[in-house]
Amino acid sequence: GRKGDDMGIAQDVRVAAAAAHMSQSEVAREIGMTRQNFSMKMQRESFSEEEMRKIAKATGTLYQPERLLLKEEKNETYKTRRLS
Repeated sequence: GRKGDDMGIAQDVRVAAAAAHMSQSEVAREIGMTRQNFSMKMQRESFSEEEMRKIAKATGTLYQPERLLLKEEKNETYKTRRLS
């Protein structure tokens, strides 16, 4: 991915996980990855395209190259829900 991009892959994954009410550990387990490996990939933002597709499927989001997109109806509930 592009470096120095605050809204990078890791941020996309965090938002997608939150919208799906899943922890990062749960996402890792869903895609068949250890939590440690998932955590390292989050830090390096080094997910493969295949891994991003699996994350999208696990969290119910849409995948486009280098982006996870919240589906419209999910996006609405996500925007209106206050994350305290």
